[in-house]
Amino acid sequence: MSAPAPHVLPPDEELPLFVYGTLMTGFRNYEKLLAAYIKETRPAYIEDVSLWHIKEAGYPVIVAGTGIVKGELVILKDFAAAMPELDRLEGYTGDPHESTYVRLIKLVADPETGEETDAHVYWYNRSLAEISGPVVEIRGGDWRVFMDEETLHEGMQVLRDQEPEPAGE
Repeated sequence: MSAPAPHVLPPDEELPLFVYGTLMTGFRNYEKLLAAYIKETRPAYIEDVSLWHIKEAGYPVIVAGTGIVKGELVILKDFAAAMPELDRLEGYTGDPHESTYVRLIKLVADPETGEETDAHVYWYNRSLAEISGPVVEIRGGDWRVFMDEETLHEGMQVLRDQEPEPAGE
């Protein structure tokens, strides 16, 4: 087995992964990167966080807060192979001064049973004030719902923009 690239940390403790954005089922990085490594996926949430959508980048970030964020708990079938790939995607180098995200171990819960488990979570490692362009707080904590509503809103805007001009009298 080859060693991971120098800018990526070796995997830590083999735990599930909590995903809340583009790595969730049905989103772009799920198929592109995560699907091949998945053993099992189930709904989950994390507390004491805030979820924000970076409009220009097209993805969300988690920061400390007072709400919950809904996502998926992913059990990986090849943890050692998956984590370096995921670290690269998330810009996690192990150096908190350089990393866009840091990989933390946090408690996540099952929404049906309330059962809690430790999981790796990619946590945004910058100030929201450093982000150029619009950043939207997702108050419901569910990026999937936000994206459905955002897509609907953008679709409605396109329809409004294409409405014919009223005929002159």
